[in-house]
Amino acid sequence: MKIIIKSPVPLPPEQVWKGFNLELLKKLTPGIVQLKADVFEGTQPGCRFEMRVGAFGVLQEWKGLVTQAGQTPGSFWFVDEGVKLPWPLKKWKHLHAVRKSATGTVIYDLIQFSCRPKWLNPIVFCLLYPLFSVRKRKYLESF
Repeated sequence: MKIIIKSPVPLPPEQVWKGFNLELLKKLTPGIVQLKADVFEGTQPGCRFEMRVGAFGVLQEWKGLVTQAGQTPGSFWFVDEGVKLPWPLKKWKHLHAVRKSATGTVIYDLIQFSCRPKWLNPIVFCLLYPLFSVRKRKYLESF
């Protein structure tokens, strides 16, 4: 399954990119979701992150690795992939991209995921899409 969220903000890409850190991750987490970050090494290839996520007091481990990153004039990006995922996720790949636009910057969240069992994919999509859509407002508040 794929989720694509585009979030325009009025600042230049270089300034937005500097804000991609643990504090931003915490701000982007929707109120219903609990997140406890244990490790956040950064946005370069090889950087790890480890957190516990969940709701209603039930937390599961989520470990990932930044597998790719790059930049071109006016554009920055990195990809994180799941190493240990909370049930029911089987696969997770998340491209974070910051690109110059006519009015500032557009932040892209491009997510590919799959679940085990497969029949949960559309249900999890319906849960994840609104959680990531909240980022539009939260990015705007942050930048």
